[in-house]
Amino acid sequence: TNDAGIEGFGAGAIGGSASSMVYHVTNTNTAGAGSLAAGIGSNRTIVFDVSGTIVGRFDLVGISYLTIDATGHDITIDNQNNGDAVSFNGPNTHHCILKGLHVTNGGGDGINVIDGARDIAITHCTSWGNRDGNIDVAGDNTGLTRNVTVEWCIIGGGAANDSSYSGASLITGTSVSYH
Repeated sequence: TNDAGIEGFGAGAIGGSASSMVYHVTNTNTAGAGSLAAGIGSNRTIVFDVSGTIVGRFDLVGISYLTIDATGHDITIDNQNNGDAVSFNGPNTHHCILKGLHVTNGGGDGINVIDGARDIAITHCTSWGNRDGNIDVAGDNTGLTRNVTVEWCIIGGGAANDSSYSGASLITGTSVSYH
């Protein structure tokens, strides 16, 4: 089980807790050594040694047993209107935990769990100013997007100066806890 105190349907997400691999983000660069992008992978925990804004798009496809934990640091992901900002995507994406990130300016969703991803926990995050949902958990045609918890998050309004961007959350997955 997870060691993060996660409740609800996503409580089975263990993230990187079973792996001894810990990657330290040492800069806010978009890519390269020490960046968040360089640390993305399965069977690990990512922690931050810095605070600041990271410009990027993080499509987590086929990633499993990953924890991204910004606890204690002020980390903002600014997507700069480039698709979904942080996306847990596909049936081979599972057992992931996202903690303590701020996400804004997504060209699509700020954070999402889609297309069969499962056993995902999103906790203590904020998401605002995105051009679609701020935190979406969207089922696919086979109903495999499941076992997801979104807890202790702050969800703000959609993209500024355009009322067509609601910032709301779409929840169509199976076994989703949202509080």
